[in-house]
Amino acid sequence: MMNHWNERNTLHSFDGNANPDSTPDARWERVRLQSFSHGNRARYWVVRDGAEESEEEHGSRITRVDKDWEQMLKEHLGKLDQKEEERRGTVDNPTGAENVSIWVRELGWAQHLGEKNVMDLAQASMMPVSAGARSAVRDRARREREQRLAKLGDSFDRVIERCSRRLELVPHETLRWLNSVDPNKPAGDPFRVKERTDTTYRYKQWWKRYLCYSVRVFRLGRVEADTKHGVRFDDRQWALLERIEAHVEEDIDEQVDAEERERKETEMDREVFAYCISSLKQKVAFKVYVNPLLHFAAVLGIDVQRRGWKQPKDYTGQLAGLVWCGRVLMLEHIFEGQPDDPEAISVDMVELFKQEYREWLADGSHTPFSTMIRWMSYGKGFRKKEGGTAKLLWEADGERLRYLGQPIEVDDFREAVNIGVDETEMLLNELMFEWWEEVQRSIEMGRIVDSVLFEGQGRSFATNGRNDWLQPGPRFLTEKGKSSLWVDGQGWKMDAVARYVRTLQAFKLQLLRDTHIWGGQPGRGPEITTLRHCDTQQIVRNVFVHGGELMIITDRDKSRAIRGLGRKVARFLPERIGKMMVAYMAWLIPFEGLLHDQTKIPGPSSSLDSFLWKDARKGLWETPVLSERLASLTGKYIGVDLMISDYRHVAIELGRQVKGMMIRRMEVEIGEGPEADDQDGGDVGVGENREQKRMEYVWDLQATHGSAMARAHYALDVRFPNKLQADMIGHFREISRLWHGYLTRVSPVKGEDEESQSNRKRRAREEAGERLRKRRRIEEEITTEVQTGLQRLLGEQATWKSNEQGEAMHRIMKMNGQETLIVVLPTGGGKSVLFMLPALIASGGTSIVVVPFSALMDDLVDRAKKSGVDCIRWKSQVNEGRDEMQRVARLVVVSADVASSDEFTMYVDSIRARGLLDRIFVDECHTTIMDVGYRRELVKLKGLHRYSCPVIWLTATLPVRLEQWFRSSMLAIRASIIRAPTVKRNIRYSVVRMERPKEVPDEVGRVVGKLRGRMKVDQKGVVYCRSHAMSETLAGQLNCDFYHGGMEEGKRQAVLARWIKGEEGQRWIVATTGLGTGIDIGGIVAIVHMEQPYGLVDFVQQTGRGGRRPGEVVESVIVMGPQEARLNGQKSDVEQLNHQAMGDLIKSPGCRRVMLGLFMDGVGRNCEEVGGQQCDRCRGTVEDVGEMDEEGDDIQEEDEDQTDGENRLKRHVKAKWTGLERLRKWLDAVETCCPVCFVKWHQRGKQKKHVRILQHGMDRCGRIKEEDYIKWRGRVNYAEFGCCYRCGIPQIWCREWAGGECQYRDKVVPVMMMVKREAALKAIVEQEFQVDVEKDYEDWIGRSRIMYGEDMTNGLAVWDLIVREVCKY
Repeated sequence: MMNHWNERNTLHSFDGNANPDSTPDARWERVRLQSFSHGNRARYWVVRDGAEESEEEHGSRITRVDKDWEQMLKEHLGKLDQKEEERRGTVDNPTGAENVSIWVRELGWAQHLGEKNVMDLAQASMMPVSAGARSAVRDRARREREQRLAKLGDSFDRVIERCSRRLELVPHETLRWLNSVDPNKPAGDPFRVKERTDTTYRYKQWWKRYLCYSVRVFRLGRVEADTKHGVRFDDRQWALLERIEAHVEEDIDEQVDAEERERKETEMDREVFAYCISSLKQKVAFKVYVNPLLHFAAVLGIDVQRRGWKQPKDYTGQLAGLVWCGRVLMLEHIFEGQPDDPEAISVDMVELFKQEYREWLADGSHTPFSTMIRWMSYGKGFRKKEGGTAKLLWEADGERLRYLGQPIEVDDFREAVNIGVDETEMLLNELMFEWWEEVQRSIEMGRIVDSVLFEGQGRSFATNGRNDWLQPGPRFLTEKGKSSLWVDGQGWKMDAVARYVRTLQAFKLQLLRDTHIWGGQPGRGPEITTLRHCDTQQIVRNVFVHGGELMIITDRDKSRAIRGLGRKVARFLPERIGKMMVAYMAWLIPFEGLLHDQTKIPGPSSSLDSFLWKDARKGLWETPVLSERLASLTGKYIGVDLMISDYRHVAIELGRQVKGMMIRRMEVEIGEGPEADDQDGGDVGVGENREQKRMEYVWDLQATHGSAMARAHYALDVRFPNKLQADMIGHFREISRLWHGYLTRVSPVKGEDEESQSNRKRRAREEAGERLRKRRRIEEEITTEVQTGLQRLLGEQATWKSNEQGEAMHRIMKMNGQETLIVVLPTGGGKSVLFMLPALIASGGTSIVVVPFSALMDDLVDRAKKSGVDCIRWKSQVNEGRDEMQRVARLVVVSADVASSDEFTMYVDSIRARGLLDRIFVDECHTTIMDVGYRRELVKLKGLHRYSCPVIWLTATLPVRLEQWFRSSMLAIRASIIRAPTVKRNIRYSVVRMERPKEVPDEVGRVVGKLRGRMKVDQKGVVYCRSHAMSETLAGQLNCDFYHGGMEEGKRQAVLARWIKGEEGQRWIVATTGLGTGIDIGGIVAIVHMEQPYGLVDFVQQTGRGGRRPGEVVESVIVMGPQEARLNGQKSDVEQLNHQAMGDLIKSPGCRRVMLGLFMDGVGRNCEEVGGQQCDRCRGTVEDVGEMDEEGDDIQEEDEDQTDGENRLKRHVKAKWTGLERLRKWLDAVETCCPVCFVKWHQRGKQKKHVRILQHGMDRCGRIKEEDYIKWRGRVNYAEFGCCYRCGIPQIWCREWAGGECQYRDKVVPVMMMVKREAALKAIVEQEFQVDVEKDYEDWIGRSRIMYGEDMTNGLAVWDLIVREVCKY
């Protein structure tokens, strides 16, 4: 073998040329071979002894073998990674019953959209950006495209408005057929316009999106639309789209007259209408997705956030919108051209409609309609079979219920609802002019005469002559309130009347809430908000006094919405609230009408007279009003803000704990089906139609009929309405009474409370002692376990990269309870070790890691698995087609976008309940304050405190100046912190300023060329740009790839992989900030910024991508023009400080590292002091790009070992609702007076004798002249959506956003102006916010700020401060 090799290859290289350095034995080494078998099957192994081979030689040989092995593994894993990226970017179409979701399989989404790009499909289906958002789009071409697409929505609005008018012009029977799905029978209820305008608005949005989607894919061309999107159009549809596109692209001159504009709009509307009809009138058989509308419906099934499929509960509503609008469109299409007089419609026309209905709209017609109806039916059935999502969990002691992870103490819940009643009664006492205590004793509920039957318009117990002893009507309160509201000879005290009306409004809100809570098991919002206190011409009232108790009967539930007839349900209020309701109906409602009529203060519309809950501003109250009141009460006193849906879950579960609440029934089997006379198979317990085993009472069976028939037709009491007879009312009464007893405060027996407190204290001491002993045992074991885990993770010789890393790891392992820790390590400082290592320790449980970017998740999971960590990426079970929750692993990685979802919350809570949850990490936690402006889900990460376990916040870039912002935002005020210096020695910073902007690209090319020549084979560089367009242009100049968020996922990942591997000579890449935070790629030694980076945190993150290998030095060069980048003045303080710090680094005449260190670490040291690479300032030139040296880091420690045992999230929610309530009360107080004088009045001690001088507006204020105020107000520019631009208050409170007028105009902004003029106010503002009021106050107050969980401004924070500290609210 050696002779043959030497003859053929010795002294020659592989290219055939002589190799003078080669020797015959250079490629050989002598070894010993050994075999365990003989003959042809012999296999040999190399063996060695110490005499023949030194350790160095052996190590060298093994290293060569290892390198080959590692190279093979690297190439194979790289292929797997690429396949995985491609899979994630396309629609998954698995096969096999165990891999397929039944729901997705039935609709055929995965099969139809297989191999299509999810993000491209979803993005094409989106609505154009709003007018307000368009103004912020810098790309002019995109801005114009979005503006043109908005024409489609405007056109469809006009089309639907025209078509909806037809509903009033056709026979009633026609509308019944239109509302039916059965081709042989009309529906019981006619088709009608939706009662709620927001429902109609939502339904129209789906068709608008369909139109936008159609036009977008039309622009691709017919072939590309089919290839890339899988959507097909017939010839007529394509021709119509061509004409619609022409209208979209047409520019209409602003100077054109109204008639010409209307003509063009009419032409476009005609084409849009025709295209919609062509989408509906297309026969489909087996391949339903040949229809573009059904294809679009499949696209709507994509869950963009989770990159999976939507659940039926999130999808069927979208189909309902498509079907509803489709019916309106088809009605107009069939009757188009018919006379507007309904009586002129011929019978032949009605019969023609029925024919068209059966062919295109009925179930089984093989059309888009019948397909969507089938999907809706299947989706509803699927939801019923699957059940709801689990949200509740009882603690072992039975005294605490967890809802979505948040603990609710049963005693706290009871106390909160009782406090709510106390507050309502206090308001009523004020409305009764302090007479309520005496008046309520005079209300004898058992004496009130009432009937539960219809009596006539305007009738109720208050109009029954037998109740005159109550003195119902306005006179009762007029006499008691005359001295407070009236001045003889002058008339009404308008200010006092206005205050009275505001108090009455607050009382009604709280009585609405208390009625919902105390009435028994809760219904849905509309059941309570639509209560009537008196009969109308057609409808009986809902509120009665029955048997000495206040009874509410409702039938407004889902059954009514679907079938037109709801089930009747009775609820009873406890005596205390019942008397307040009697007072409201008998005295307050009439007195309110008198005040509005006599004082001309606007009141509710007369059309709403019969309703209990209404006002002049909102009209009839809807569910959001009740939700807000519920959330305010529960948030303020429980620490969990429960909206309507949340409260229903909690109350129903609490009701299940009440003994006797569940009514037992006798079940009797009767044959195989329902009786002939019991057609609906009703549930006799509640009178509801159900598909289940029938429940019958024996005495009804003996009478030879079923219980449902008996209840509906036999032995009916004339005093009660049908389906709600006396025995049923008795059942409901008992349920309500049991609920009242459960909610009522329980007064402890004397002596028991002291004993229980003593026992609790003793038990608490014992538990604390046990925890201390356990903690000491754990601490003794931690040191050994941590070191062992580190070696398993990184190798036998592994050590900590820094003292801070080691300290953080030991601290994390010792954390328990609700402790929090902030860890700041430099980029490349080993943060991932902190959450991977605990998963390798045998005694540990589950750690959860929340990451802000989905792109980081798979890299993190792959690295963890390669290190031997049991790690999974959490995904929604519905989107993955699983029937069970995802398994529990030692390390669970989840995206920040879904970490606050209900499904993940219950997954974590189930782990916690089993005692397996150890801790939660949040990686790159600085994004929670830096990126929250465009990623609202990041704000919700504060909710991670709900699990009552340690939370660790990890980042490389949390500037000292922004630390307090972070602590406040993430409820980590008292968290300990371990901070290492973020200054990296191995980065050489330079800034190149060009005289003209157009010279910048050429200079970037020169710098890249210079650095490219110094790179080694496996090294690479990045050029960062500020826009997609510029990155593409510059990439063409540099002959390299570009990378930005506007690219499709598959292409973006392919570009990244090619650059990482250096394929095709791609050692440089031009990217936007998308290639920044968290990307861990070796070999980056050059980072060039074209123009000034957005902020210093972004700059540190991007330069931190480089120098990950030992010994590498990174060249960081900023090339920019003469002008510094400008930032929108209304951006948040965090963004302003970040941007300002970047500007300081560029402008600084001294060392760049000093400015960087001051902002990031609070300590500024120059290049020499840190022993790092010299920046251009320290070298004395901006042009020199030096050689590459080694890296080194300094160490600095800051440790605040403090813990907080309280539930931070509950405390935050309580503070939020307390604060919002405080601001509302202040606004109510100043509604009729000058806010400036009101604040001054508080500063001077609130003397009652000076109250009268407050009663004027800003136009008569003696402290601030109106003209000065108007001029100053004009200089303030508010952040978008931060507040109302006119009155300065939050959007959620301003009437103007609901189409009205500002209720509190010139109430808040003058207080902000006072700070400029009042030294005392100026001092507290500067101390609180660290702002220079004299310098940039007007700009600062307009900036965005999240306060109390809402989008607000700094100016509103100033107002809140003054309300708290000066007015003492």
